[in-house]
Amino acid sequence: MKRVLGALAAAAALGIAAGCATVGPPVDAAQVKYPTAEIASLERALADAPEGDDLPKLLLSRGHAYLLEGENWLKAHPDGGERQRGYAGYAGHFLKAITDFETIVVAHADSPEAPEAMFHLGVVHDSPNLNNLFLAIEYYRRTMQEHPGTEWAKSASQSLASIREQFHHMFRESHGL
Repeated sequence: MKRVLGALAAAAALGIAAGCATVGPPVDAAQVKYPTAEIASLERALADAPEGDDLPKLLLSRGHAYLLEGENWLKAHPDGGERQRGYAGYAGHFLKAITDFETIVVAHADSPEAPEAMFHLGVVHDSPNLNNLFLAIEYYRRTMQEHPGTEWAKSASQSLASIREQFHHMFRESHGL
């Protein structure tokens, strides 16, 4: 139990458990903080965690940490050649985040973490790194339908509106409107 609480505290200190990782401008690799230690701590806690209330919380925190790890790697390696060589590394982080979020949505659908996990499945697929808008739209739509009235449904609605605006903008530009 101490390990579980310690892992959750470490994730919260990073801002992982409550927030969403974002993609921003490139930064100097020396300034990037990778949450590798936090991921290792969460993995140890998950290995010790019995099936129970803490499991979805730990999975959600680890999913956020993997997402942040992948995005930080991309920020530190902005040039295309280096990105191409490291594709397996950062793509692996995003796939691990997806796995953790999907595990919550499928195996712990009634947990309080399920709406956030479903929303973040949309976020991962909506990111420029994966750019799978069809899956992003589906997860945002499901978040709104399956978890109405939650802050995550509201955020999903805002994300869908942003995607819609991007499509309208691209359409207008491509047709000279």
